[in-house]
Amino acid sequence: MQNKEQILEIQKNFSRQHLVIFIGILIFISINLIMNNRIRGLNYVPCAVITAVLLADVLISYMSFFHSYVMLLIIRAAEIVISGLCISNIGAEGAVGITDIIIMLIYVMFIVEYAYACDFTILFYKMISSFLGASPFITEIFIGLIQKYENISVYVMSYMLLSIFLFFILMTLFSIIGYVQGKTEQIIFAKDRLIDRAKDNYERIDDNQKNLVLLNEQLGVKKFELEEANRKINTANEDAKLQNSLLKVLISSMDAEELNREAGKIFCDNFDLCYAGIIYIDKDTKNIVSNGIESIFTETELDDFYGFFLSDAFIFEHKHLESCFIQNNISYDEFPFFENTGIHAVVAKAFSGRNENISGVYILLSRKINTFESKDKLFENIFAQMEVAIQNIYLYDKVQEMSIRDGLSGLYNRRYMNLYFNREFINNKNVSDFSVAMIDIDHFKSINDNFGHLFGDHAIKTVAAIIREFTTANDGMAFRYGGEEFVVIFKNKNITESSEIIEKLRNHVKNTGISSDNINVSVTISIGLSSYPDITKDISGIIDRADKAMYYSKQHGRDRLTIDIKDGELS
Repeated sequence: MQNKEQILEIQKNFSRQHLVIFIGILIFISINLIMNNRIRGLNYVPCAVITAVLLADVLISYMSFFHSYVMLLIIRAAEIVISGLCISNIGAEGAVGITDIIIMLIYVMFIVEYAYACDFTILFYKMISSFLGASPFITEIFIGLIQKYENISVYVMSYMLLSIFLFFILMTLFSIIGYVQGKTEQIIFAKDRLIDRAKDNYERIDDNQKNLVLLNEQLGVKKFELEEANRKINTANEDAKLQNSLLKVLISSMDAEELNREAGKIFCDNFDLCYAGIIYIDKDTKNIVSNGIESIFTETELDDFYGFFLSDAFIFEHKHLESCFIQNNISYDEFPFFENTGIHAVVAKAFSGRNENISGVYILLSRKINTFESKDKLFENIFAQMEVAIQNIYLYDKVQEMSIRDGLSGLYNRRYMNLYFNREFINNKNVSDFSVAMIDIDHFKSINDNFGHLFGDHAIKTVAAIIREFTTANDGMAFRYGGEEFVVIFKNKNITESSEIIEKLRNHVKNTGISSDNINVSVTISIGLSSYPDITKDISGIIDRADKAMYYSKQHGRDRLTIDIKDGELS
């Protein structure tokens, strides 16, 4: 049996062909009405009913009802029942005219169409179809009962026997059809299986032939593949050695400059390079740390080189893990700044710097074509490891910086001051001139009491920022000694030079003042200054001498600089 989609499509076509029958009946009725509307052979009511059924069937075929197999069977069954009602009186009167013959033919047509849609290998469909076929006689029984014919019992019994007889006749017919359908399906299935087997055998033979051809080709290229595999193994071993060498450097080095230098040596030893190193750019200042690449290019070429490899677009595209830039045969039309240098192969990988304003690009340059051929995965792995190492160095530097910085002021803390002082002066046999200033914010307790500790913290930050500005500009070091006290150290400056700087610092603090949340407070500082060897040759006691000089300033009016002198008197 055909599948349901095919049956629905065929039944839809059946219904659309009914339009021809519908038009023929209309013409037939019209001719009879024109010639003689009393011709005995014409029965108008059944014709009208049949005409309406045909018209409805045509219209339904253009709607969505034929998309459902169950709805199709219901429509066909309804058509059989309605057409059967139109011929239910034939048993009493016989087929007396052309109209009855037409109706019976249409009734038979609906039966055939319904039967074509059913699977008569299923008992349910055989019984329903047989019942529908006997429906005119069954209908006649109900009509007789309703109109109370004479000899009703004989009438009913006759039509019941006819209905049962027709039911079993149709059951037998449909059983034969179902048997034929089953056998047909078996034959078709067996034929399909034979065809499938033949196709499988053909495909198997064809596959075997192809396999023989492939095997012959494989035998011919096996030697080449083995040689290529051996070459790849050697290359992989070399790449592994390179990665191991770099890994040792990456693990052992905690200094970015050392890592850059050692990694460059390894790259140059393994590849024929004219440059290997990292280039940094500060996006705010536009300062570039080139690590010697300027020796390869002219000034104009270098500007173009930086414009490409240090551009925001290049860094953004190639800072991701698998975004390594590799060119093995440089086009001088695309990269004209490489032409005079003779560079043919480039590898570049962007890195994030210490902060978002600093970016770096690791560059490998070679004057040989295809230097980095088939090295994509190698460089992806290497640069991934390098990026982790660089970030670890940045993190280590950040932790180190945090350990020696005061969290509030941003200046170096007292612990680092002791380390710095011991390294640079006490343990240094070649120590030269230096000066130490002790600075204290005047009336700081009153600031805290009157305006709160948050304002007091803001005051410390403001004064610390001014101190940092002056010390940085004059090659000095600034430390937060504790509370509101600060220490400033100037290397290679005598007492005169240091006092001029400190006096300017004091005036600047006084003139700046502290402002926060609509609160403006004028702040002053008291300062004590001592110097080696101008004031004292006792290096270990110079901070204490500056501290005493500072206290002298506080006891004698504040907002002043007191310079320590040799004879113990302060000025």
